[in-house]
Amino acid sequence: MAPLLIDTNLLCLLLVGNVGIDRIAKHKRLAKYDVIDYDRVRLIALRFGQLVLCPHVLAETSNISRQTPEPLRSLLGTALQDIANVSIEFHLPASTAAMAPEYLRLGLTDAVLLELGQAGRTLLSDDFDLCHAAAARGYPVINYNYIRDGMTLEQIGAF
Repeated sequence: MAPLLIDTNLLCLLLVGNVGIDRIAKHKRLAKYDVIDYDRVRLIALRFGQLVLCPHVLAETSNISRQTPEPLRSLLGTALQDIANVSIEFHLPASTAAMAPEYLRLGLTDAVLLELGQAGRTLLSDDFDLCHAAAARGYPVINYNYIRDGMTLEQIGAF
């Protein structure tokens, strides 16, 4: 099975939930998510088995998740180390990603994710524009919003 390439918002949800599901509702950047979302994202990640990350997503996740006081900030830093240690990390130079036709519209991190998707990795995101761009390129993509609406991975063609 292809590895799972995960976007910043859902990685942040996974990270905070791994520290404690009660922390999700308290984290200001996760207001649109709940424990059910965490469980779904965690199960999707487990089903794929291997997470693929890039420095851009890791940096964004670190910056977003750590916008909280201690001791939670340190716990999140450790949890991100744990995720990074069991994931595959791919680096793509910004100059390469900036050549992507979607770069100006979507930004650097999304352009990197699109370029990394070329290898058949499945992208998991709740960003409609990113999901649409990945699908337009013919890449496997899971728009998490469809999962939220009750569709299964099989129904959206992820398996």
